[in-house]
Amino acid sequence: MCFNCFLAKRYNQPVDGILPTEEQLAKAHKYERVVIFGVDGAGDFFEKCDTPNYHRIFAKGSVTTKARSQFPTISAQNWASVLHGVRYQTHRITNEIAASMNYVDKKYPSLFRVLSERHPDWTFASVVNWYPINKGIVENSLSGVYKINAGAVYQGVDDDFAVDEVVCEQVLRLIQDKDLKVLFTHFDGPDHAGHAKGYGSDFYREAVQRADGILGKLYDAYVEKGWLDATLFILVTDHGHVVGKRGGHGGWTPTERNITIAVAGGEDILCGEAGQASTPEIASICMYALGEKQPESWEGRVPKNIFKTLL
Repeated sequence: MCFNCFLAKRYNQPVDGILPTEEQLAKAHKYERVVIFGVDGAGDFFEKCDTPNYHRIFAKGSVTTKARSQFPTISAQNWASVLHGVRYQTHRITNEIAASMNYVDKKYPSLFRVLSERHPDWTFASVVNWYPINKGIVENSLSGVYKINAGAVYQGVDDDFAVDEVVCEQVLRLIQDKDLKVLFTHFDGPDHAGHAKGYGSDFYREAVQRADGILGKLYDAYVEKGWLDATLFILVTDHGHVVGKRGGHGGWTPTERNITIAVAGGEDILCGEAGQASTPEIASICMYALGEKQPESWEGRVPKNIFKTLL
């Protein structure tokens, strides 16, 4: 066994969560839609800087900044876990694989594949800054799934912050005439800042705050549509960064591994600290919120202390 494989097995342990029964699913408060805010590289930092939109969105929500990234603390390893509900040592997707190969493994289907096959009349969207998510993590040719790579839409000079704004603009256009059952968004500015200046630097702080501004725009758009009470909002980060003049990630220091998972929406959410969680739990949260049974191959669980109906 390679050393990284050994560490993945050691660190990527299943969490003490809930696999909802048929009876629990029948009693669940079912949401009409789910929005996932995916913020690359932001770790636990939304709680450590001026982020008014994050705080107003999740003020009555279930939040933890002690959730764990998958090891290694790298983007594809974690975004694949978010969308496929399994640990890295199960899906085995790396940045290089996601950037070069379409995802075809039917044993571990993505959230989008599961729901689009069950409900061909539903619509979904994955709008991302980092294109490998839509190439090698979300399957191709899925019914009703709009995949938009904002980097291909953006026409300016290389600027992750500007591309994040394009993600926002594309979502705002989509929801003008489409009621998306699940929306996944990916913003990359904090990861860019973390690589450039390190965790906790002024540049990193500014990047997280800029991401917060985008969250506010999207949330307000859902409010204006009258969708607030029937929508579950989730924020998840994939990893943090090391502290220093130049950052980076991939290791297991606290600032790399500690991530944020925040859930809010309606009256069904417990206000306080969520239970144990890692990135595979996001898919399980989404399925439960929609009243859907998750695939047997998924390893994620619904964290404790999120839904009142799972007390």
